[in-house]
Amino acid sequence: MDYNEFDTLLQNHIKNLLEISLDYTYNSKNIDNIFIYCLIGQNKYFDIIYQNNDKYFERHKIYLINSNFLVTDDRQDWLIQKIVNERNSIESLFKKFEREVPFELKIIYSPKSGKLDVKFNYDDPLKNEDSAIGDGFRSWIKSLGIEF
Repeated sequence: MDYNEFDTLLQNHIKNLLEISLDYTYNSKNIDNIFIYCLIGQNKYFDIIYQNNDKYFERHKIYLINSNFLVTDDRQDWLIQKIVNERNSIESLFKKFEREVPFELKIIYSPKSGKLDVKFNYDDPLKNEDSAIGDGFRSWIKSLGIEF
């Protein structure tokens, strides 16, 4: 298997996740950071947080950043479908290249500076039977000092 091809394809999927997340905000110049979380594998989940001026906004509350940002059911469905497709493509890519599939993908992106931090976690965040599907996301966000 060509590992350069794997890396290139993975980078393209991550780039797509960033573009989708920015498109959702109409490519706003007001976004300082985007936090993207994907749970991959048997249990699937994703969430996105946007940062503007030291305030954090869940994806369904981006209208608080700019009243022109539409948060309609259609836009939510569009975002969900696009992110889910990319997440599933990332999982398929790992399988195609016979690589261990990570449980979590965590991305922090600063559109203004272009700084990108991508982390994969191979430890199951749902190993505890009392774990809820969004616990990994909430734990990650809390570890970054983000509170709502």
